[in-house]
Amino acid sequence: MSKVLLPDEEFVITDPDRQPGVVLEVEPGIRPVMLLDGYLSEKMVRCSFCKQRQRHRKGCFALLPNGSKALCGHCCAVEFTDKTTVSKIEKDLDRRVAQAEQRKISRVVLEGVPEMIEIFDRDLIPVEQTVHQVMEELERIFPTLRQRKRPKLAVARGGLATIMKAAGEKLTERRIEEILRKRVLVSEAIREGLVLLEEGVKAVSPDRIRSRFRNLAEGAGYEEMKMTGNIMVVGRWDTHLGQYDFRETTYEVPAILMPDTTEIRRLMDDA
Repeated sequence: MSKVLLPDEEFVITDPDRQPGVVLEVEPGIRPVMLLDGYLSEKMVRCSFCKQRQRHRKGCFALLPNGSKALCGHCCAVEFTDKTTVSKIEKDLDRRVAQAEQRKISRVVLEGVPEMIEIFDRDLIPVEQTVHQVMEELERIFPTLRQRKRPKLAVARGGLATIMKAAGEKLTERRIEEILRKRVLVSEAIREGLVLLEEGVKAVSPDRIRSRFRNLAEGAGYEEMKMTGNIMVVGRWDTHLGQYDFRETTYEVPAILMPDTTEIRRLMDDA
């Protein structure tokens, strides 16, 4: 059977002889009531009307008086109606064939992209943002700590969105090559981003910060320092407008879990 497409997609019938209500032979002298949509058969089929049963792939359905449909080649179609009518049916078929080919190309270009975007938005980007925020806060408390890097996965997410948008455009051969090159760059960014994310999750883990806490606090000039569990407290005496005040900072280091990357890696390998 012809491939079933989404309801809003026009499709091309590629197996006209197997469609419901289609008859393959018509009694001589019976003329169709009207011509219906065109088809483009994957194999050669025969016209149901002419004596020689002309073999063809591109034709149209003819509605018979009893409500059934028959296969009709170009010459018989012109004989039953006129060249203008047949030309209109064939142009509509050509348009639908072109659209079907465009959808086929788009599916190849978009292979795995919607699924990857879903994983990014649900699992990866929130964790990357949290890691970035924690690093930002730790750098504020410990100015000598410089660990923040550009959120690589957010950049890769933007690349996936660009591919998604481009696949909806008319794709020329040159444009397809551009998108495929873009996919390679995005894949590289994803792989690098996953490595950086895993490193970042480890770097800001409470255990890692606890192991470096005293050195970080002393390096930042704190005079008092204490870390219990995930909560750290640092403080120092400071002068401000002639007053001698003790300034204290308390921060709870969140425990961040690295998301499972099995599915995103599988999608990248399959692409």
